[in-house]
Amino acid sequence: MDGIETCEKIRENPLNENIRIAFLSARAEDYSQIAGFAAGADDYIIKPVKPKVLLSRLSAILKRYGIRKSMTEQGQNVNRFNDLVIDTDKHFVFW
Repeated sequence: MDGIETCEKIRENPLNENIRIAFLSARAEDYSQIAGFAAGADDYIIKPVKPKVLLSRLSAILKRYGIRKSMTEQGQNVNRFNDLVIDTDKHFVFW
């Protein structure tokens, strides 16, 4: 199964409506990007991409869908979205 099919399968299940999907691909053709968005992608990022640009685009997706930043008692950066917690200092994701 390729990325397009995987994206479509994820989007078929209503329980997955809060999952964010970004394609990272070397395929830069218009039809590839259109197919990615038609399958339900939130973004389509073409390689090569500079690391800061990649992080900015992913941060924009998280902001757009209401993931908010907060600080833990230890001063670590934590992103929260419902039951999903992303600790960017420790590089951990908790559900």
